[in-house]
Amino acid sequence: MSTDPDLADHSVIRPEEDVIVRRMGESAVLVHLSTNQIYELNETGTRIWELLEQGRSSTEINDQLCAEFTVSSTEAREAYNNLLTHLLDKALIRRETP
Repeated sequence: MSTDPDLADHSVIRPEEDVIVRRMGESAVLVHLSTNQIYELNETGTRIWELLEQGRSSTEINDQLCAEFTVSSTEAREAYNNLLTHLLDKALIRRETP
């Protein structure tokens, strides 16, 4: 089984319920209530977070990033995977099996 957060096992990624998000211009601030930690997302990370909140699949997010940021599919996938690895490590998101 892959450890890639892109999830070959078709899990769904969801933001944790104890995370509050506030958009600030093109970035966003995340507050993890259970740890009192604060994180800032750049423009790309903010967009990925918004798409995760909408329940979008990794493929849909990749396609949306390519369209909005004029990047290649590989670049979009790398940004997505890097962010998900960080968010999972900090317990800001969770995997759900459909």
